[in-house]
Amino acid sequence: MEMQQPRGGGLVLSCLVEQCSWWKNRECHAPRIQVGSEHPTCDTYTTESQVSQATESEPPVSNCSVQACKFNEQGEQCMAPGITVGHHADHADCDTYVPMAM
Repeated sequence: MEMQQPRGGGLVLSCLVEQCSWWKNRECHAPRIQVGSEHPTCDTYTTESQVSQATESEPPVSNCSVQACKFNEQGEQCMAPGITVGHHADHADCDTYVPMAM
């Protein structure tokens, strides 16, 4: 299966969600992440024990569907220079999310 190239510009510079299977030493080791639609949820967050962590950290944000974020371009691209993922209730969120000015 061919891996898609990331479309956005954002990289995960820091992850504060130790419960995630992709987490290691405050860094995300997923191959890439996706961020939700209405809420900036890290859709890649998982507690599954069977993940193959990437050797490199700082994966790209391959898709961000949060159209209300000022860093979102064309409804799917994260154009933030980098993001931080943190805790929100019982899941992980993009803490770099900033609502668009009205």
